[in-house]
Amino acid sequence: MIAHRALAKAWLSQESRNRREKSSNKTANGDGERKSLLQKNRSWAVDIDRVLGSSSAVAVNSERERDEGISKRRRMLLLGSMTFSLTNLTRMSSLTRTRDDFVAQAASDFFTDSQSTFLLGPVKVTVLRLAQLRRDVEQKIVLVGTEEAEARLRNAVLDCTSPRPALRAYAASGRDVCTINIVLKSITNRNENVKDVAVAKRNELLKSYAELEKILTQSEEVSSERDIANAFENAETAAKNFASCVLSAFSSFSRDELLAKRAEFPELFDRVVVS
Repeated sequence: MIAHRALAKAWLSQESRNRREKSSNKTANGDGERKSLLQKNRSWAVDIDRVLGSSSAVAVNSERERDEGISKRRRMLLLGSMTFSLTNLTRMSSLTRTRDDFVAQAASDFFTDSQSTFLLGPVKVTVLRLAQLRRDVEQKIVLVGTEEAEARLRNAVLDCTSPRPALRAYAASGRDVCTINIVLKSITNRNENVKDVAVAKRNELLKSYAELEKILTQSEEVSSERDIANAFENAETAAKNFASCVLSAFSSFSRDELLAKRAEFPELFDRVVVS
């Protein structure tokens, strides 16, 4: 369109010049007029060619700029779509990691809580059975110096004085049948930092069991009521101290979780008043 308009404009301009020169040169020689017109037509042809050339160049440049504009828009759209996709992928990946981390943390918390309950359970059983045995001895339901007293003590301390008949074969083969020793291994495997204290508390507990066994296997004439009461109190205190050591192995517990766990085992821990 640009080339056509330029061509028409150039032709009309030249045609106007030709008419003016015809009217002013009517008296001129016919051959001279033809020569002059020929020269002017040549000049006009040159002008036409220049106009067409420049117009073609403008058209080519315009088309090139248009193509470049389209390519630029395409690049911008492609870049935008890639950025959007990458952003969504990153967000989805972040959400996936967040969900996986949450599930893993929840599973870890559940396992930790369950394990602490499992390890404190035997100590709780010991304290409850010792308390029941003490009442039975004080009420003369179980007599000191009898096999029943020894068997009840063995059952209360979970085979940590001497093994039950059903476990003697295992003990003879070198296996540790004392439940307190098994708990000790579990908490030291979980937290090496509590090993020294845990071993010391375990030793105090086993020593209190041995002293209680000695009192209960003697005759009533040798073991006074006061001796029996002291022996039971020492064993109960040692068991609670060991329970505190078991709980300290779970260092990942928050303060609220520790309080909740202590409340779960009132037989082992004194009530803590929170202001």
